[in-house]
Amino acid sequence: MRRKTFDALAIMAGFVLAVVLLVAGGLLLWGQNFVNDQVHSQLAAQKVYFPPAGSPARKALPAADAKALSQYAGQQLVNGAQAEAYANHFIAVHLSEVANGQTYAQVSSKLQPPAVSALTPKQVTVLKAQQDTLFRGSTLRGLLLNGYAFGEMGQIMLVAAIVAFAGAGLMLILLGVGLFIAEAFITSHGILGLGGAIAMAIGSVMLIESTSPYLRISWSVIAPVVALSALLFIITVSLAVRVHREKVDTGKEGMIGLFGEAKTDIRENGQVFVRGEYWTARSDEPIAKGERVKIEAVEGLTLKVKKTA
Repeated sequence: MRRKTFDALAIMAGFVLAVVLLVAGGLLLWGQNFVNDQVHSQLAAQKVYFPPAGSPARKALPAADAKALSQYAGQQLVNGAQAEAYANHFIAVHLSEVANGQTYAQVSSKLQPPAVSALTPKQVTVLKAQQDTLFRGSTLRGLLLNGYAFGEMGQIMLVAAIVAFAGAGLMLILLGVGLFIAEAFITSHGILGLGGAIAMAIGSVMLIESTSPYLRISWSVIAPVVALSALLFIITVSLAVRVHREKVDTGKEGMIGLFGEAKTDIRENGQVFVRGEYWTARSDEPIAKGERVKIEAVEGLTLKVKKTA
């Protein structure tokens, strides 16, 4: 595969992968916003509030449950984390006190034949009241925990979106490096280098973007750093390629093509003077002493030469 073809395929693959990651990150972020909006609107519509600090309802809770609710004291329940806290540390506590820890299913079974026939009317009335309370409380608790589950799904989608955007940023930086390298091998009059600088700048911003203003890096810092990096990278790669393409002038390979002088008549073999040294030489044609010769090949310690006009 030719170098230009390989560079083009690598650049295209990097670009496509960066686009795919950007699209995936955008969809995940949209999904996270949609889930959070739905959870917020559904929970806010219920108008559930946490007991204020110091309220009788708060004081009646076990110490561990009261501590779990302390950060939300007096607040309206509007997100998944709050829903989980209210369901497990407030509703669950009161449900456990309704029928000595029995569940709705356990209480309901006592109201079914033949168990109900052994109960007095008063006991039936008490059990029905407990059944109704447990049904209402369990239903609300289940809905709140569903809200919590969806809220957690939204958080997972947010993390996945951040990872996708970070991957896209990294791919853009690698794409920029690839464009810098391609600039050294392909004559594009700076277009590839400019594209590499833009890709690296966008990728850098995506990797360092933060919700905290104290962690952000301004464009006044990114722009000169990327420009300088691109310039130095292109110069370095260009010089390396130029050196690689230059003719070797050391060792055996460096002697091929050099000119020298025949110091003896050369028929099958003789002696030549090349670059300050005497060498044994041979030629396929007769060469007279003093004629100018050109080295065609190096065969061990013998030079194959031909005479020049």
